[in-house]
Amino acid sequence: MIIIFLHGIWLEIARILLYYLTIRCRLRGGGKSMNKRQKLTITAVLAAVLIVFSVMLAIKLHNREEIQLTENTDNSQNIQENGKISQEPQQIVLYSSQAEPEPVPQQEQQQAVRVYNAEDYENIMKPGIYQVPSNLSRPINSVEINCGGVMYKNATVRNIFIMNGVDSQVTLQDLTVTGGIYVYGADRVQLESVNAKNLFIRKNAGDVRINISGKTSIDLTTLNSPAQLEQVSLTGDGTGFDRMNFAQSQYTWYDVSLIGVKLREGYINTPVNINCTGKSVIDVLVVNRIANITGSGRVKNLMANSDRITYNLKLDTIYLNEKISAPIYENLPIGSQSVTGSIPASVPMTLNSPSSLTIEHVEKDGGEQLIAGWSMVPGCSGYLIEVYKDSQMTQSATLNSAQKNSYVIKNRFENEATDTSFYFTVKALGSQMANTSDSSASTSETLVKLFERGTGSRDHPYEIINGEQLESVRKNLNASYRLMSDISLKGKEFLPIGSGETPFSGILDGNGHSITDLTVTKGEYAGLFGYIGKRGSVRNLTVL
Repeated sequence: MIIIFLHGIWLEIARILLYYLTIRCRLRGGGKSMNKRQKLTITAVLAAVLIVFSVMLAIKLHNREEIQLTENTDNSQNIQENGKISQEPQQIVLYSSQAEPEPVPQQEQQQAVRVYNAEDYENIMKPGIYQVPSNLSRPINSVEINCGGVMYKNATVRNIFIMNGVDSQVTLQDLTVTGGIYVYGADRVQLESVNAKNLFIRKNAGDVRINISGKTSIDLTTLNSPAQLEQVSLTGDGTGFDRMNFAQSQYTWYDVSLIGVKLREGYINTPVNINCTGKSVIDVLVVNRIANITGSGRVKNLMANSDRITYNLKLDTIYLNEKISAPIYENLPIGSQSVTGSIPASVPMTLNSPSSLTIEHVEKDGGEQLIAGWSMVPGCSGYLIEVYKDSQMTQSATLNSAQKNSYVIKNRFENEATDTSFYFTVKALGSQMANTSDSSASTSETLVKLFERGTGSRDHPYEIINGEQLESVRKNLNASYRLMSDISLKGKEFLPIGSGETPFSGILDGNGHSITDLTVTKGEYAGLFGYIGKRGSVRNLTVL
């Protein structure tokens, strides 16, 4: 714009000079006008002068911009070397050269744009906001962060490394990390809506504070160095820290603070002091080495696999290895004179057997299913289930999840013949990380299919079509039934259904049918039903 404006000024000056020279030529020529050759000469001279001045001006402006850019770069480097950031971080947009980049807002058009090749490693050396546009569909291989003051967001990454020498905060936002986040440096790492399979904390010196918020979910956190872990303001489907392994490292022992952390499982495999504050809750804590556990938090289940455990927080249940001394209720931090000495050898703990086994017949997804269930066992890695049909093992399955405590035995149970029986056994599998061994197996009750159709619920009652099935009602006094035809009990002695101690509390819908030739010779009460409870109901039925 400046060059165009100056061009206009030069043209006006040229017009004035041309007019002046014309007057001069007339005076010298006795009032005659300039000839064509004189006019062309003057015009060429003025045009040449105009071009020369325009080029000189453009070069001067370009040199001024380069000087200004160099000064800004030097200032940025000085700020980084001094460890101080006095300006807003730079917005850097990363994108694949094979995809169209997202439009950059007007106010950011002067910021740097870096072309990213997903096959290479990204090495971040300067503070700034680094983001990957949504149209980069493939995951990024690896990102190395070598300075503080970095925000990295909006990407799917295999591995992220926060390197040694990073001495200030790093923020990770809206990321999916399929491999792991490796923390070797930084004094604070902020995870906002990050979904990661693994988080490794391995600082060589000092501790690090890890804050998680939003929809953050970390499957397994492995600590090899001191740390403060804080969980705040989780939203949506964010589960926070799920499992945590306190692993061996260069330290003889180290300190860990849990602030507001809700942990499903923790495994202590190195000497450690753990301080649980801010309403921290650990569902299952397996202790295989020296440990001191303190604070205002709570441990629901402590599995003591070491005879050097002290604690002074709320502890609901202790599972004690029979070869180990009981934990001591006292605050004795590791490093004090009372707990120094050799690390005790850890002995694998045998897990408790699953309990509360059930085998249910339910209506689901337009069909009938037979489902096994049991209570979860702390400290296990999963379960082994075996299914028996008519006393012959027909299925065996390993469930590789401590959180899964049900199994579909049969998907289309309605296709099974009546009088077919099912039962199952299940045992908890030991975990190498938790240092536990397999439990003994538990056996469920046997379920016999007595009715061809129905699940016994109000919406899907068992369907009765003959006298044998009517007799089977007493085997489940709380289920719902429906007659599908008239039934004759001729020649049969019928025992009334229900008694004062065990009344019939289900529903029998006669569906407009009748039961004839009823003969009762035994029972406290004579009739089709001996006793019907308050919740029991019999309707639409004729008894002759």
